[in-house]
Amino acid sequence: MHDDPAVQQQLMWLQEERGRLSAMAAFCRDGLILLSNELHLLLINAIALSYLDLPGAPEDWVERSGWDLVRELRRYAPEAVDAVLKEVRRVSQGDDRASEGECEVGLRTIRWLNLVIDLQQRSLGRMIVLQDVTESRLLSALRKDLTHMMLHDLRDPIANIVASLDLIAPYASTQLAEDQQQHLQEAAEQANQLVTTINEFVDLCQLEGGRMPLSPDVFSFVELADAVVQSARVFAQQRDLRLGYSIDNDLPLTWGDQALIQRVLQSLITNALFSTPPGGQVEIEAALGPYNRDKIRVSVHDTGSRMPDEVREHLFDKFALKRYSRVESGLSLAFCRLVVEAHGERIWVSNTSEAGNAITFTLPRASETLLSVYSSS
Repeated sequence: MHDDPAVQQQLMWLQEERGRLSAMAAFCRDGLILLSNELHLLLINAIALSYLDLPGAPEDWVERSGWDLVRELRRYAPEAVDAVLKEVRRVSQGDDRASEGECEVGLRTIRWLNLVIDLQQRSLGRMIVLQDVTESRLLSALRKDLTHMMLHDLRDPIANIVASLDLIAPYASTQLAEDQQQHLQEAAEQANQLVTTINEFVDLCQLEGGRMPLSPDVFSFVELADAVVQSARVFAQQRDLRLGYSIDNDLPLTWGDQALIQRVLQSLITNALFSTPPGGQVEIEAALGPYNRDKIRVSVHDTGSRMPDEVREHLFDKFALKRYSRVESGLSLAFCRLVVEAHGERIWVSNTSEAGNAITFTLPRASETLLSVYSSS
């Protein structure tokens, strides 16, 4: 028992309110568990017992220790027990903030919220809210499976269309009229764009599910950027744009999946070129971070119109880019975000104004250990 009279008064208040809370909990559609700071069960409703597959009625559990609940769960819900132990450890270390998570209990997927109960700036215990999200998670998994199936079913016929158009192309100049050649070229471009979009979506799904393996290595970002910029110059000239880069040749080597990082830079440059009106400029900069010398900061600047705030907030979400860029599929910046985050780094809109916009991402500087292995191989 607490010796502090104020705490005793608050606990008495909580006991008096328990009847009212129990009546409310009985009609609640979510599972509710009320724990004291000493981890005694002050309240639990029938929904919570059902979600956790616990025996008995709510009144059978009141005044019992929360560890009795843990011992019961240990037999068939190890994920739930792990979540409980982590939360107890976190709160006991002084972190009493609200938290949430998910765990498997039998055949159910349970989402839990751990909320602190305060009275006059004193913590009286925790309220655990349980929600059964099994159906929504199953539907989400079904949608992903159907999407993957459709994408893979589309890949082969579209690849055959592209191959057939490539076979026809050599004969177009002699066998077809000029307008027919134009139609054939447009069909080939659209088919290739469709292949690119499908591949982007497949890669995006793999990255979201953590299934795309990274192949990290030590490499020179200076060389990578030079190759990407050179390949984009023709397209920039066609749009009457200046494409330049300001990168220190002494920039240290970085560590990551070079192929994926190259695709990130290509996507950012392509997006910037499409978003910049003729006569404008796109500039790529790379330097060691001003505050963290173990990070390389890469920025792609454009002189396009100011990015709207509602676009900026959701720029790296799937399909959000469709609202901003005129030609992109809406997947490329979401892909960039997932690739950068898979490397443990950040990507963000670092500037937006009437003078243009800038997107920045970080890369890790290769450590001395990695450099020694790299140089000896």
